[in-house]
Amino acid sequence: MKPLLMLALMSLSGMASAQAFKPSTIDAGVSPSPNSFQRAPVYLFDDGDTPTMRQQKLRMAIALREDVAERLHRNNGTLTPADKAYIRRKTFRILYGI
Repeated sequence: MKPLLMLALMSLSGMASAQAFKPSTIDAGVSPSPNSFQRAPVYLFDDGDTPTMRQQKLRMAIALREDVAERLHRNNGTLTPADKAYIRRKTFRILYGI
């Protein structure tokens, strides 16, 4: 009888502590839920770009991708540090207009 009583008390104390557990929250103080992880839109923030500017950026990105493919082909699949710096500069220019 005592072993059953001990087992019941142990299981109740475990359930009580499980109910008292609160998961950590995000910065806004809201617990994440399955609905909060919905598919994000293509542009998360309004960057002020017009549709024409976005098309221009896309064309520049496609041209950069072709340029990188050509550099990789020319150097047997590797990029030199100068190539990497060039790609980084072009990428920042496309993304941020720098």
